[in-house]
Amino acid sequence: MTWSDHCPLHLRVRTPLFRPHQSSWHLNESILSDTLMMETARKTLQDYIADNEMGDTTPLMCWDAHKAVIRRYYIAVCSKRKKELMQAILDLS
Repeated sequence: MTWSDHCPLHLRVRTPLFRPHQSSWHLNESILSDTLMMETARKTLQDYIADNEMGDTTPLMCWDAHKAVIRRYYIAVCSKRKKELMQAILDLS
């Protein structure tokens, strides 16, 4: 097996020091009602698909990478919106 970012591995480690926690990121469903954001997300995914044709990658690998791309997009957009909202609140003070 070759070690690369195209070879997902699953590792299970049992240690008393490990305490599992909830995932810290969840999709903010309110952004799904923003048509401009949804169009931009659609374009982001179309660009991803165009850049990463299904050549020698498995469908699972393509799906995992797709999730990472769209998650990164939503995190960036939501972070920008939150900063703008906080700045607007500070400007009102």
